[in-house]
Amino acid sequence: MKLSLTFNVFNKEHYIEEYINLWLDSLSQNYSYEVLVNFDDLKDQSKDLTQKVLDKFIEQNPNLDISYKLFETPNLYELKCTNLLLKECTGDIIVIIKDDNFMYLKGCDISVVKMYTSTPNAGCIGMLAGVNVNYKTKSYSRLEILTPNKDPKCHNPISASLDQAYPVDTVIRPFIGLRSDFEELNYLDEAYAPFCWDD
Repeated sequence: MKLSLTFNVFNKEHYIEEYINLWLDSLSQNYSYEVLVNFDDLKDQSKDLTQKVLDKFIEQNPNLDISYKLFETPNLYELKCTNLLLKECTGDIIVIIKDDNFMYLKGCDISVVKMYTSTPNAGCIGMLAGVNVNYKTKSYSRLEILTPNKDPKCHNPISASLDQAYPVDTVIRPFIGLRSDFEELNYLDEAYAPFCWDD
């Protein structure tokens, strides 16, 4: 069985190496893999750092069946970028991973795929990575991420409690499904949130 791991990256050079390694270190020989990474509106060293990490991992794991492709887009926003990657996937199962939900939670790695493949009737599966909130004390409506931990390495950790903010929606990453289902359903609905915040 082949897995397609898709990453959208929006100028996250400060932790992209550690984040990619978090997933690579969990891979097993039970599957073959392709890693597809898109860099939207690239303005930092994220792409070079990612390529370095992937090349090193492949060199150090010659018995693992893994390849990768890197893409760049001109500020197309999250959903369009995700759909571009989905259409490039050749794996049986697709794992959608986004760069701004840096998780140190145990099991937020390839273990989620094992859970999915061992659940025969599951159409898709996702993990709660955080909650988008609007602060009650702010006049503007920019969404922020309320993460499940206060780890200083976690992207955009905030200390607000829910009595200080309106929960807007949840952040589900990773999101896993069959490539055949994505193709049949015509991928993700770009009309839902065409200008979703990239970071």
